[in-house]
Amino acid sequence: MYDKEIRTVLKDLGVPAHLKGFAGACACVQTVLEHPDYMDNFVRDVYGAAARELGSSGIRVERGIRNAVSYVFKNTDMEVLERYFGNAISTKTGKVTNKCFIATIADYVKMEVK
Repeated sequence: MYDKEIRTVLKDLGVPAHLKGFAGACACVQTVLEHPDYMDNFVRDVYGAAARELGSSGIRVERGIRNAVSYVFKNTDMEVLERYFGNAISTKTGKVTNKCFIATIADYVKMEVK
């Protein structure tokens, strides 16, 4: 339903489509948009739904997204990152958590579609 918008945001953030985390992030964002209540138990519900969709495991989905987040925060211009994530970027690690990454993209897509 939101596939095109999700892919556009991920590409804007600099996530290469060949990374497994790209497909995992797409599936997770789609899940959050369809079931906002899944954010309450993110690991079980969101990763689980994405893993079923991708024919994988929740651990693999989580690892792929973590890899994509690391890639983005190493290779994307800070202005772009601040536009999306603002002050959610950790001063300690220099990036955001997977949950924050997915939730922020979902919120952004939701606002863009309205």
